[in-house]
Amino acid sequence: MAPPDSCDPFEDDGWCPVSSNKITCFNGVQMDAHWTPDGWCINADVCKNYGGPWGCPEW
Repeated sequence: MAPPDSCDPFEDDGWCPVSSNKITCFNGVQMDAHWTPDGWCINADVCKNYGGPWGCPEW
């Protein structure tokens, strides 16, 4: 999935805003976020193979 143009989950389906450039999955693996004009953003299922969380972790 290509990085989004924004980080509005209502505009870019499947993407979630996060507060930093990395998110830590439940098993400890860190995933990189993408920078957008709206801030840092991750794919909603970035941790699906790493124990979760599933969906937008900060919503």
